[in-house]
Amino acid sequence: MQRQTKVFLIGGSGFIGQNLKIQLLSNNLNLALTYNNSILNDNKCTVIQKDLTSDSLYNVFINLNPDIVIHCAGLNPSALKSQSDQSRCYS
Repeated sequence: MQRQTKVFLIGGSGFIGQNLKIQLLSNNLNLALTYNNSILNDNKCTVIQKDLTSDSLYNVFINLNPDIVIHCAGLNPSALKSQSDQSRCYS
């Protein structure tokens, strides 16, 4: 028996991420996805709230050990807490 392919979708709450999630789940893939501001609840996949500017994303990646990583996250300047956060993201 072949195991399910593990897919890590970074930025699953945006337009592209939400539509891609539907397609990935319809193909019976083991899906984990991240979001930051838009709350996601889905019992068909693993949902992780994560700020991509933090170093803890590395730990999530190591624990998931995905076969495929898809990055759909975008920068949302209004969500940044300070000017120094903005400078760090744009550098």
